[in-house]
Amino acid sequence: TNNSARIVSYRRAVRGPGENPRAAEPWCADFVSWAWRRAGVPIGFGGLGSDYVPELVGWARFGRRWHWARTGYRPKPGDLVVYKAGGSRRGHVGMVVKLRAGKLYTVEGNYGDRVTRRVVTPWSPDVTGFIAPV
Repeated sequence: TNNSARIVSYRRAVRGPGENPRAAEPWCADFVSWAWRRAGVPIGFGGLGSDYVPELVGWARFGRRWHWARTGYRPKPGDLVVYKAGGSRRGHVGMVVKLRAGKLYTVEGNYGDRVTRRVVTPWSPDVTGFIAPV
């Protein structure tokens, strides 16, 4: 985790009054919440995003936006991809940029403590599922 001005702006996008945008905690959920909100897409309970991946998954499941990995769902650009991390099935989240030739191209906050582009396979055992914006 880091507290650069850019990361603080991601955190401020989802923090309520009285919360500390400089809190030393993972910020991958802040990043995708910030991105969806900048695109005009409501995210999370209340539409303001979340700093907690399991909360985003709960919201997606409640709103029928959740798609388990390895069930035939084809992720689309703008979908969120949820990974296992730190012993949790819902430990990290990134955003799908494209799906090409069986590879998932993503952009992820707090991967290596920065915003990073990655290429992964959508059927990797580390991928738990996907959250669709609509």
